[in-house]
Amino acid sequence: GNPSAYGSAAGSPNNAIYVNDNGRIGINTTAPTSGVEIKYNGSSAHNVRIEGNPADSPSSTSHTQLLLVGTGTYAEARLGFSTRKPDGSEHGTAYIKSVASEERGGELLFQTRRPGLGGPLNEYMRITGTGLVGINAADPQARLDIGEGPAWATDPFGNQWGKAISVSNRNAIEFVAGSGNTRFGIGARHGQNGLYFMLATGPSADSTAIYPMMVHSNGNVGIHTTSPSTELHVEGTTTTGVLQITGGADLAEPFAMTDADAIEPGMVVAIDPKNPGQLRLAGSAYDRGVAGIVSGAGGITPGITLQQEGTLAVGDHPVSLSGRVYVWADASYGSIAPTDLLTSSDTLGHAMKVSNYENAHGAIIGKAMTGLEEGTGLVLVLVTLH
Repeated sequence: GNPSAYGSAAGSPNNAIYVNDNGRIGINTTAPTSGVEIKYNGSSAHNVRIEGNPADSPSSTSHTQLLLVGTGTYAEARLGFSTRKPDGSEHGTAYIKSVASEERGGELLFQTRRPGLGGPLNEYMRITGTGLVGINAADPQARLDIGEGPAWATDPFGNQWGKAISVSNRNAIEFVAGSGNTRFGIGARHGQNGLYFMLATGPSADSTAIYPMMVHSNGNVGIHTTSPSTELHVEGTTTTGVLQITGGADLAEPFAMTDADAIEPGMVVAIDPKNPGQLRLAGSAYDRGVAGIVSGAGGITPGITLQQEGTLAVGDHPVSLSGRVYVWADASYGSIAPTDLLTSSDTLGHAMKVSNYENAHGAIIGKAMTGLEEGTGLVLVLVTLH
């Protein structure tokens, strides 16, 4: 009934290994509660150290340092981790379990307990016999299969997103295509306020990162630019089969204006002969220098704008060259009806209907699509400069 000394080494402690009458072995304890129990001996050395055969090759399995064997119906082999509270109670906190079946082969399961330590064990990772890894996925179908993560964000439609992968600042998820040096990555950088899609010229730290696309924190998307100023900002050439625009109804070019402070959407403008590349308010009837109508009046905005940075073909005021816009018109020169041709008038920035077709040659800005009986007001125009 009493534990007996199995052996001792010279010096202290004495009788360090015990075997009780139940066959339990205690090292540094006379009251083992498990098959083998090792208590801390006050030394800074490892409690258990197992060395392998130095003659083994890297792929050898003939001399396993530690082997856990599962027997019986379930054939499970477990390695457990436990914590002891100050009151002496112990709680199993995590387990690594090996299971096997004819259908699935050998699998390795990782189990932990939720906070509180009183609940059941939960499986959060599994490695299958075919090398598939599941995180929060009991039946992984890919090399890495990640199940539902903790709640992360809710969209405007009430759909909640879980967080499956979290990558910290200046770290990227790398994709390798074939055996070449080119790498593809997705990552975020603090201070740059965006998600970057990158190309790396090689696998090493001195390779160059190129950003073909990025999503800014304000929602703007940049292609070949890291500072997108619009919802979609492309630096380069775009090719598309069909382009459908639903946010505007005219083709405009931004121009610099001589009298910019007086310019309002819907006003008629003409070429300024004194300032190359600039326009001015039209202020004479049948002005053959008429260039178009400032876009944006009546809630109709440009659908397409054209300009070239670094040249005279830039400006701040979009002028409609084709399409439908509203124009300020003056009916004191004659009431305006749909289908009437419009031209410039003596009223600054206003259009009038054409009554002298000979004078109107080269000064027509378009055809009226709505009417104006008297006074001044906005008229919808189909812009056709000629």
